[in-house]
Amino acid sequence: MVRIALVLTSLAPSTALAGPAWSLAYHGDFLTHPGASARASWPTSDNPRAALHLEAEAGAYWHPKNLVGTFLRAGPALSLEGARGGLWGVFVHGGGLLGTWAAPTYVVDVDGPRRSLAGRAWATVTPGLELGRRTPGTRGIDAWFVRPQLGMRLPTAHGVGLDLAVQVGLRLGGDA
Repeated sequence: MVRIALVLTSLAPSTALAGPAWSLAYHGDFLTHPGASARASWPTSDNPRAALHLEAEAGAYWHPKNLVGTFLRAGPALSLEGARGGLWGVFVHGGGLLGTWAAPTYVVDVDGPRRSLAGRAWATVTPGLELGRRTPGTRGIDAWFVRPQLGMRLPTAHGVGLDLAVQVGLRLGGDA
């Protein structure tokens, strides 16, 4: 038991979590269904070259004549920075997705039919990669990134639904 406590203590952050780094992105579900996302990322160490981050993300996308999806998810991310400013990383987020049907839907009760916002909620697990580059000297922008990812929705009629998506965006901050 003491060994487990020592291992967990050694993995704990060496400093208190710093303020979040903010990112804004185009979120293309199945690459072409437009959306947007915002992410906050807290590094757990002072090492700028290799760091474990805790992330929280919210976003939405639109499948025309099908549904509007809104998601909220969080999880760990590992980031590496090369000597010339290249960024590489991996992440896995868990959370929820609410799909609201984009077509008119109705509920019939004792007063007759009425319009309703109908949809479906799913649990999600979303792993992915991050590729990008730091932009030193750019006012207000710390880096750009591309995040291909594979969302897994469950439960569905056939077990797990797969959603291929890509985010292209900017990490805010940079030189003032």
